[in-house]
Amino acid sequence: MYNGNPPGRGPHAVNWNRDLIWKMRTDLKYQWKLFEEEIPTIFEKLMQRLKNNLDKLELHLGGLDPKSVEGTRVHTQDFEHMYSRIQREFENGVRSIHGRASESDSQSYVVQEMIPTYDAASEISGPEKATQQRTIIQGKIKDGTLFDGILRHLISDMEEQFETFHKVKDFLYETVDSVRENFDMIMSDAEEKQKAEERLKKQLADEVQQLLGKYQEIRFSMLKF
Repeated sequence: MYNGNPPGRGPHAVNWNRDLIWKMRTDLKYQWKLFEEEIPTIFEKLMQRLKNNLDKLELHLGGLDPKSVEGTRVHTQDFEHMYSRIQREFENGVRSIHGRASESDSQSYVVQEMIPTYDAASEISGPEKATQQRTIIQGKIKDGTLFDGILRHLISDMEEQFETFHKVKDFLYETVDSVRENFDMIMSDAEEKQKAEERLKKQLADEVQQLLGKYQEIRFSMLKF
């Protein structure tokens, strides 16, 4: 069965993997396109809002002690660099998942799900071989487990990507911790320090939810198949 992708290109050659997912690929093509195009915009808006908060923090510290600005700026630049790297990783990860959900090569979700069925069909021999193989493969499709399995793979990999995205939150907390010494040195009001830190954390949490919302849209679309 060659894992559902026959080596020949004759008139009777059937690429089971391609044919099995063509409807899902076609129906979700536009939604995937929108999702991937929106990712840079979402990250940019998130970065701008976080940067505005960090700039306000830097400005506030500079008003209290100009010498504190340089150290705070270094931490902010480190955060921006890490943020850009995480964004690239996220975008690449989403593109990879899109490919595995839409293509029919050996790394695709459909092949992962169908290999046991292809192995079983490959053991068939005799004059009714082709008919029996089709029956086995059609049985896999009709029992409803094929697309459930593809969806599980997709959701698992997407959730892993969003775990990578949460590195932004962790690194922001590290950045806030790094400038805390500046707070301790030039701000005597403990309540004011806490409010400033919590404001940054809340801003990130709100923006994270926006990106997760986009993921849920893709997930909901996949659940329909």
